[in-house]
Amino acid sequence: MPELDNKEAELPKDKSEGPSPKAQRKRRWPYILFVIALSLALFHLVVSMTQIKLEGKAVAVKQIEIQTVSDGILKEIHVENAQKVKKGDLLFQFQNEELDLHLLRTEEHVKELTQKRIHIQQILDHTTKMVERAKILFENGVISKAQLEETTLENSKSEAALKELDWEIKNVQLGLESLKVRKESLSIRASFDGVFLGDIEPKQNTYFKKGESLGILFDPAKFYLEAFLPETKVLDLKAGDSARVAFKGLRGIYDGRVVQMDERVTEEIEKVFKTKHVLRVLFLLDQAPEDLKPGMRGTAKIVPKASSYNRLVGKERISEKNLH
Repeated sequence: MPELDNKEAELPKDKSEGPSPKAQRKRRWPYILFVIALSLALFHLVVSMTQIKLEGKAVAVKQIEIQTVSDGILKEIHVENAQKVKKGDLLFQFQNEELDLHLLRTEEHVKELTQKRIHIQQILDHTTKMVERAKILFENGVISKAQLEETTLENSKSEAALKELDWEIKNVQLGLESLKVRKESLSIRASFDGVFLGDIEPKQNTYFKKGESLGILFDPAKFYLEAFLPETKVLDLKAGDSARVAFKGLRGIYDGRVVQMDERVTEEIEKVFKTKHVLRVLFLLDQAPEDLKPGMRGTAKIVPKASSYNRLVGKERISEKNLH
């Protein structure tokens, strides 16, 4: 029966035996990938629900706005934009002709009063001697009491005139000192080592009023990111919460922490009558970018310490791509 045996050998195998282990492993991969994708999606959902994202601007820890202290014309500029300066360096020199004239006249007036005082002092010294002599003459019966009183009165008048003149000189000198301070304020100097920011060169020979801005002086060593947190999220953020900060136009992500929350303010939104309440928040950077300047915009992402995200997975390292 060889032919029958061959036919039986040619019959296909029973498919009920199932796929091979290799085929089974291939079928499992889509399910595994689906579970991984779902887990990542849930992970990022938890992150997005617990993170706080704020946009703000860079503010140097040591930063001042340089303003004019007196009215005047900007005559000399000794600093350029983004230039490093030392404490005491002359930055700007202003001129006020009216102040110069007033100062000159006051100095001349002080000189006149001083000369006048010398003259009155001489008269007083003379009348004082005359009083002493008149007393002796009166005691010896040479002059009458009326003559003694007349001499004493002249001496008293000289004393009163000198006191009045001293009071006038004192007031004029106080005014002179005030004018000198105003004159000195026309020479604007750096109050500390730092970097000057401001494009003031086009305004040379321009008249400035008291209080007008000339630029910013800041110390580049330490920076904050200043942002405003909606009042509804105040309870979600605490001092000491860590943050990851990125700045527009600068590469890198920088660590920081919340160091100050204060100054509840009102912001206008679109229309005058539509407002929201916000809280000012300062993030102190552990290390500032080398080219960071006040006013540059930045974004901070914070995961509050008490969030469920931190309880489950710990501190997140936010990627530069997400921040930017």
